[in-house]
Amino acid sequence: MTKTLAPANAAEILALGTSAPPRRFTQDEVFELAGYGRERLRAIFDGSGIVTRSLALETGHRLTNDPRWFAEHYALWAPRLGAEACRKALDRADLDAADVDYLVATSCTGYLCPGLSQLVARELGLGARAKTANLVGQGCNAAVPALERATEFAERHPGSHVLVVSSEVCSATYWMDGSDLESVVGNAIFGDGAAALVVAAPARERVGARRASLAPRIVGFSSRADRELIGQMGFRQEAGRLRVLLSRDVPDSILPLARDVIGELLGRYGLGAREISRWLVHPGGRLILDRLETELGALGVDGGEALAASRRVLARQGNMSSPTVLFVLEESLRARAALPGELGLLVAMGPGLSVEGALIEF
Repeated sequence: MTKTLAPANAAEILALGTSAPPRRFTQDEVFELAGYGRERLRAIFDGSGIVTRSLALETGHRLTNDPRWFAEHYALWAPRLGAEACRKALDRADLDAADVDYLVATSCTGYLCPGLSQLVARELGLGARAKTANLVGQGCNAAVPALERATEFAERHPGSHVLVVSSEVCSATYWMDGSDLESVVGNAIFGDGAAALVVAAPARERVGARRASLAPRIVGFSSRADRELIGQMGFRQEAGRLRVLLSRDVPDSILPLARDVIGELLGRYGLGAREISRWLVHPGGRLILDRLETELGALGVDGGEALAASRRVLARQGNMSSPTVLFVLEESLRARAALPGELGLLVAMGPGLSVEGALIEF
């Protein structure tokens, strides 16, 4: 790769951290925990592409539909998981809480006021002058627009450090209702977890002498939404808590939006699909990955290899909503160290329907 796409003052991702609850569950264990008895429903669990998930559930807990428990469950675990991911990211960046100038938090699986950003800031001991913001209800693709907000701040304030944290307690949205297939599918695929990034742009005196690093620099972003399909994915309020909306049409509906985001980023920077060496795709579900694998094949890309990290994250952690695409980035780097000039494309899908993309360069 000979092109250098990111400008000299581009923001970069200094470090990444992830966290998940300590208890892991197999699909059979979640099926039993939910109290399902019909084998027809087991097929939904077995065909998900998921082997295990981490859930923030205590030993011996039985799921019910008590709204108070689910609200308390989210309020306990969302800040805890988010702060843990942030600590890992700060440690890997060799930074302290006092170095953080801005924290952007995303979540859609519950509501908190003060918001998740303030609660995580308190857990970390951020300074009183540190700014915070929340992207609430953005859904599974929220980490990418949060990264965009962090990039904008970092590039306007060279030398500053921004934390992006996505924390989701999807188990706080489980519904125990065997007659509602949307709820069954949600219970079959969603897990709990959090991920955090440290984002920074070099101080002006360092622009010409950027530290030797393979930290990915942010090149650009793209978004697409079809709001005529807004009812296909998300949550609705029912009986005092959230209930998942997840149409069976989502895999087919989301593909044209993903195609547009990928096409726009490739076209804007004069790239071919085969110049992207890391396809960092949110594993919303097995069928979505299957559709995208075929789509990438039509672009001359080995779709199986390109989406291998996404499938491994799906198998091990399930769909954790907004942090999942960052787990895929971590998995990709764990499997193979980055090389100078490599390009990666983050693609995350969520309610709207909408797709968010980000091009990064090592």
